[in-house]
Amino acid sequence: IYVDNAAYAHILAGEKLLTGHQEVFGKAFFVSNDDPRPISEIINMILNAAGLEPVTKTISPKIAWLAGAISELIYRTLRLKGEPPITRWVASELSTSHWFNISAAKQYLGYSPKVSIEEGAKYLKEYYSTSNKD
Repeated sequence: IYVDNAAYAHILAGEKLLTGHQEVFGKAFFVSNDDPRPISEIINMILNAAGLEPVTKTISPKIAWLAGAISELIYRTLRLKGEPPITRWVASELSTSHWFNISAAKQYLGYSPKVSIEEGAKYLKEYYSTSNKD
């Protein structure tokens, strides 16, 4: 989700709470850009915005999971600080597409994304181009 869309959903929820809409009290809502895409496409859009090359090679989810397990074992055994570069959880997340039903946010909050994925990538690219001029 683009950050402006996430903020907008929070504002809508706050407004509903402040005006006493009981149907939103204590509820959790999924919000997204409502434009399901494979994670590889999103990652490559972010890399492009940063002026980096896209990911073109892949490994199997099983090999990635094994690499995560080994990485976790090394960090745990050697008591290294911080997070391993890959974990079993990250390997699983990056090898699985996730789609979330945002119909409750649409119905109860009146949510719909204001910034498309393409617009968000454009804004990110602009940010990188202006912040890296040092």
